[in-house]
Amino acid sequence: MNQKTILSPVSFKGVGLHTGKELQVTLLPATENSGIRFRRTDLNPAVEIPALYSHIGDTARSTSVRDPETGAAVGTIEHLMAALAALGITNLTVETDGEEFPILDGCSKMLIGYLRQAGIREQTAPRKKLVLTEPLHYRHENGAELHAYPSDRFELEVTVDYHTRVLGEQKAALHSIDEVEREFAGCRTFCFLHEIWPLIQHNLARGGSLDNAIVYVERQPAEEELRKIAEFFHAEDIRVDPQEGILSNTRLQFGNEAARHKLLDLLGDLQLAGVELQARITACSPGHAANTGMVKEIARWMQQHPEQLV
Repeated sequence: MNQKTILSPVSFKGVGLHTGKELQVTLLPATENSGIRFRRTDLNPAVEIPALYSHIGDTARSTSVRDPETGAAVGTIEHLMAALAALGITNLTVETDGEEFPILDGCSKMLIGYLRQAGIREQTAPRKKLVLTEPLHYRHENGAELHAYPSDRFELEVTVDYHTRVLGEQKAALHSIDEVEREFAGCRTFCFLHEIWPLIQHNLARGGSLDNAIVYVERQPAEEELRKIAEFFHAEDIRVDPQEGILSNTRLQFGNEAARHKLLDLLGDLQLAGVELQARITACSPGHAANTGMVKEIARWMQQHPEQLV
C-alpha cells in the first residue's frame, strides 16, 4: 500500500475533554514521508510536534505528544490517530490552537466524517510496514499487559475487567482494519460515576457531557448526587438505567462498547510507532500508559531489526 493524505483542508471546532476550552482545528494535506504532525498555532512561533514514539508525553488519562525543547504538547490525540488508521492516512498536518485535541463525540466517528469530507488522496511513495518475527511483551506497573506476536496480518484483541458488577469482563477483537469504521469508530469513551467528582476536583473532564461519554453506575446514587451530576453535565432529569447500569440519558450501541472503545484507543496509540504493523497484539486491561509502553517496545525492536521494515 502507498502512503495517503487528504485532498483539501478541513476545519472544525470542539471542546477539550479535560480543559473544557473551545478549540479550532484545521486538518491539512502533507507531503510524502512527513508523517502525522501536530502544529500549535496559538504559540509564537508555532511549534510542530511529530506523532511519534519519540515524542510521547503525558499518558495519565489520554495520550499526548510533546516537544522536548519547548514543552509544548497536544493531548487527547488517540481518537484522531485511530481515525487516520481506519482510513490509511499516513501524512497529515493537524493545526490546533490549544494544548488538547477536541473530544467531539468521544470516539472517532465524527473525525472519520471530517476526513472523508476533505477527501483522501493516494500518494506515490510506499508505506512502511514492520513485520514482527518474534514475540514482544510489556507489563505496566498497574497490572496491564500487552503482548505482540508474529502474524500474517494486523490484529488486535482486548480484554477489560474493572471487577465491577455493571461491566464484568468484556472482550473485543479486530481482524481487519476494514472493520474499524463500522464496528469500533462510534464506540464512545466512558467512566464510572464514582470517578466524576475526583475529576472535577482536579479540574478535569470540564468538556465531558452525556453526548460524548458513557457513565457506568455501580451503585444507585442518592437524588442529591444525581442532581449535582446533572448540573455538571448541563442535563435534566438524569436517572440510572437499571438494565444496563448507565446514566439513562444515553444508550449503548454494543453490549461490549467499553471493550470496543479500549480497542479503538489502543489502535490510535499504536500509530505512534510511525509504521504499519504486521502483528497480532493482545491487551489485558489496557490504558494509554501501557499502550504507549508497548509502542516503545515495538520501536526498540524496530531499531534493532531494520531489515523487518518492508
